[in-house]
Amino acid sequence: MFTQAKPGASRVALVGCSARKLDHAAPARKFYTSALFRATVAYAEATCNAVRVVSALYGAATRGSSRTTGTFGPSESGTARDGACERSRR
Repeated sequence: MFTQAKPGASRVALVGCSARKLDHAAPARKFYTSALFRATVAYAEATCNAVRVVSALYGAATRGSSRTTGTFGPSESGTARDGACERSRR
């Protein structure tokens, strides 16, 4: 859903993760592999000033960052998931 743009305001897209993933760590935009996810990221990058990939397990990532490295991977522990859930309750 889009709101009316205000002059000079940045547009930020929040792109949800997908069930299809790589079996190894990778930057968030490459880690999720579904066609819908990739199309959504492409549209968001073309129409917004910033794009954030969000995941209940890994949290939010920015280009070149994320929690600290910009890389998501299946080797992450449940602790990361629990932390993301805890942050969403605040």
